[in-house]
Amino acid sequence: MLNVAVGERVTLNQVYAVLRKITGATVEPAYGPPRPGDILHSLADIRQARAVLGYEPKVLLEEGLQRTVAWYKENRKRFYPG
Repeated sequence: MLNVAVGERVTLNQVYAVLRKITGATVEPAYGPPRPGDILHSLADIRQARAVLGYEPKVLLEEGLQRTVAWYKENRKRFYPG
């Protein structure tokens, strides 16, 4: 199994802020105490993907999320007909 990511630490708050900017959402995040099993810090190690596949990230977080949101907007009827 290989991690395919950017190889940089990104917090959920950063992901939320970028998604809010892209979508114009006004929903505020709700914070609660950590739950058993929650992962507090995560960073995908992409060294093996680089070694095996020659992988190098070409799209950073904001552009990747912009592309993802655009794809879902274009294809939402496939998932939510009606």
